[in-house]
Amino acid sequence: MAVDGSKIVLKDINLVYPVTTGISKVFRQSLIGAVVGGVVEIDEEHKEVRIQALKDITLQLNTGTRTALLGHNGSGKTTLLKVMAGILHADSGCRLISGKIAPLLDTYVGLDDESTAHENIYLRGLLLGMSTDELNNTVESIVELANLGDFIHLPLRTLSSGMRNRLAFAISISVQPDILLIDEGFGAGDWKFMETASKHFNKLLAETQLLVLATHNEELMRRFCNQGVVLVKGSIKFVGPIEKAISFYKNPSSG
Repeated sequence: MAVDGSKIVLKDINLVYPVTTGISKVFRQSLIGAVVGGVVEIDEEHKEVRIQALKDITLQLNTGTRTALLGHNGSGKTTLLKVMAGILHADSGCRLISGKIAPLLDTYVGLDDESTAHENIYLRGLLLGMSTDELNNTVESIVELANLGDFIHLPLRTLSSGMRNRLAFAISISVQPDILLIDEGFGAGDWKFMETASKHFNKLLAETQLLVLATHNEELMRRFCNQGVVLVKGSIKFVGPIEKAISFYKNPSSG
């Protein structure tokens, strides 16, 4: 059962990735040129390159808040979602989560090639925070939605990539969390199936108490989100109503 007052509180979150040591100056320069997001710091004395993926992130999201994360590729959207989910731990700052959280960030996390497709329903479902009772009550609907036929009883490694996508997605959209985190790459690759499953997916988005969605799809933002957070090189540059956030993202000088 959902809890009252679901929330995500982040205060002064900083996360730095040390890239490598002992690298040449030429390579360091090429690395800097390749980096899209984050702030690159070079320690010449120790021959280290550090990328500040998130910088001074302070944000509070409460029940009823449905937030779109906006930003160019590499701006820190996925990293921020992983910190919210507890998958990544910040180097400094505080994180407080109230409510059952389900991160839909990676399609295949929690799947085991040697286990059957049916067994994987329980493996991934438990990883996403579902209880055994919840899985027992939903397993048949997951099997029906995934539409794998007799392959449901075979090892996952025997399934095609499309079948694996359908299974993972069917499991993921069967969760009933208080807080739902979705990355833009989740479920990509089988759009025909996603159209079939859209009714279930839309129901999940609509019923979640607190939603954080990283996407470039403005239609999804406007349909499901009431707030936008704009990220630039790992820092929050704007927080506000979704239409104003979209406008700021398209034209930062307008803010």
